[in-house]
Amino acid sequence: MTRSSFGRWWLAPLACALAGCPESEPADEMGSADDATEEVGEEESTPTDLPEGSPGVVDCASIDPDGPVTGPEPLSPLGFPEQACDPSTDTGAGSPYRCCSSDPTMVEGVRVFSGDANDQSRWGACVQTELVPASAGLPENGCPVPCNPTASAAQTEATCGAGALCCQAFELTAADCVEDGEGWRPATGADVPALTSWDAQAHDTHQDPGLVACEAFAAGDPARLEACVAQLGVANQRGFCLAGAGAVVCPAAQPSYVDACEALNE
Repeated sequence: MTRSSFGRWWLAPLACALAGCPESEPADEMGSADDATEEVGEEESTPTDLPEGSPGVVDCASIDPDGPVTGPEPLSPLGFPEQACDPSTDTGAGSPYRCCSSDPTMVEGVRVFSGDANDQSRWGACVQTELVPASAGLPENGCPVPCNPTASAAQTEATCGAGALCCQAFELTAADCVEDGEGWRPATGADVPALTSWDAQAHDTHQDPGLVACEAFAAGDPARLEACVAQLGVANQRGFCLAGAGAVVCPAAQPSYVDACEALNE
């Protein structure tokens, strides 16, 4: 399976999340060539009944080993599973699923929350890494390549490859937003300490509450700590690369999609 065919597999649930798959013709988990090039329609996503507060966290080992490549079902409006996993506690022992971090943060060329540092992340998705082709995964652990959906096109190409997309994996909640005098927006580490304490209760989907992992990574170096904290974010800054995406648009980038912070400004 090629890098682009991995992208086509991933796009099947994304397309279904946007437009809905016909009941008589369920989408193949691996997708087809047509899946990769057909433009996703403008239909609105079907809302899901997510619990208030932080999205549910799943234990990857609890997922049926015969389940989808990325689990568990059901999917959120973003096309990924509703439930995230926590790589810092989820080893996936005895399961084909691994909790793969969706955080691409790098400082001085070193991954802080993915690859060899996967267990430093608090946010990820359960993935059957044996089914991820080497060309589409991280060499350290076989996980799909994490990326920042808010990055520039040039940064996305450098991370994901030419023609690829970077799609947000999990949704924001209202608690992830800060008011900066111009409106509500997703919090980032650059808002510490002026707009957020970044402690465990500050937000719902923030990476590294309390800055524990960044402080350990910095090892007493103020410049490295500052660089690490500045890159921290909430759910809108974490996702995965979709290679060979063609004309398909990430669900969170659709004009019809309104995230929790945008909703507060309406």
